[in-house]
Amino acid sequence: MEKPVGIIGGMGPFATSDLFNKIIHHTNTKKEQDHIPVIIYNHPQIPSRADAIFGEGPSPIKDLIATGKKLELVGTDFLVMPCHTAHLWFDELQSNLNTRMISLIENTFRVVNNDPTFFKEKILLLSSRMTLKSGLYRELFENANVMLVEPSEAEQDVITEVIQHVKEKQDVSSISLDKLEDLLHHYQLQGVKGIIGACTEIPLIFPYLKTSLSKIDPTLELAKRVIREKKRELL
Repeated sequence: MEKPVGIIGGMGPFATSDLFNKIIHHTNTKKEQDHIPVIIYNHPQIPSRADAIFGEGPSPIKDLIATGKKLELVGTDFLVMPCHTAHLWFDELQSNLNTRMISLIENTFRVVNNDPTFFKEKILLLSSRMTLKSGLYRELFENANVMLVEPSEAEQDVITEVIQHVKEKQDVSSISLDKLEDLLHHYQLQGVKGIIGACTEIPLIFPYLKTSLSKIDPTLELAKRVIREKKRELL
């Protein structure tokens, strides 16, 4: 029996569902049995990564490890975690698990850095405040083929507001994106060519953005990586 992929989910639930749906919709199949076996532990009770980073709440690492270990019990092939900020604990989590994990952030970096479309171009990071503060992407892009642009503190307030609204609402299409559109237009005038949706809530609004900037969807790229790892063909 083929080993399933394990998804450490719930951070947040809509982002977890988005990854699963993208795995399904981008796998080339002729019948349902051709799809990839996936086990999701949707665990939204994992403590807030934001509160932990800012010293206002407990670390999520114990719950992340417990979630990963439960997925290991069913014999998963490898694990993925559709939450950028949780990757602050990626190394510690991996060291406590026997199952290989694929990093969402490193996978995104490789995709962007190896894309000739973005060679020597500016790419704007749209992430949570915690991911921005951590420098997880900044460190990877220091000597890259792409110039990573980070928003100012005031601009990050706009991005954070959108992220929070996505987490709270089921109808993403109802969210006001005017401030974000203005922000993106400003950066486009400054020569930015694309945006990285470096929070798993951000790609959920991509279909509703009017900007002509290239949109890099880390969730989609992770789904494609899962498909390739499981030796399936992409649609």
